[in-house]
Amino acid sequence: MTLTKTQMIIISVSAIICAAIACPLIILSVIRERIGNTTNNYINSMNTTIPRGYRNNNPLNIRRSNEMWLGEVRPSTDAAFKQFKNMGYGFRAALKLLRNYIGKGHNTIQKIVNRWAPPEDGNFTSSYINNVAVRSGIPADRVIDRNDRESLIAIAYAMAISENGKAPEREDIEKGWEML
Repeated sequence: MTLTKTQMIIISVSAIICAAIACPLIILSVIRERIGNTTNNYINSMNTTIPRGYRNNNPLNIRRSNEMWLGEVRPSTDAAFKQFKNMGYGFRAALKLLRNYIGKGHNTIQKIVNRWAPPEDGNFTSSYINNVAVRSGIPADRVIDRNDRESLIAIAYAMAISENGKAPEREDIEKGWEML
């Protein structure tokens, strides 16, 4: 099959256009991979479209206490919740707490959420439980192993959505897990 001069020009122009689109995407992908060792950091952002838990780098809204966490910002400028240097540290603290809960017998989504957001504190706990179970793909009454990385990441992801109304970056949760 022989191509006409017009067909060859069209193919060449198409290749140039594809390269013009693909090259920046490849470069962005490489840059993102290289900075992948960092995590999102919204601390004290003035952007009110970012939920409070994310502005505090505290995606599961861990309340202030005397306990000092790795990567915690002290003093916190939030009167009620802890703040962390970046989202990875916030997820690390949340995952540690979840593992502690499981170790103390709160080993299902239902038990975890009942402890995390009890109805007596004005929470819609049953909705929270259902949302976490559906989003994580884990039945609310299934026993969870405290060392099951994928289950705990899925639960933290789903809880962060329930706490903030927006999905977190999975890479931030993974960074938190790596720091355990």
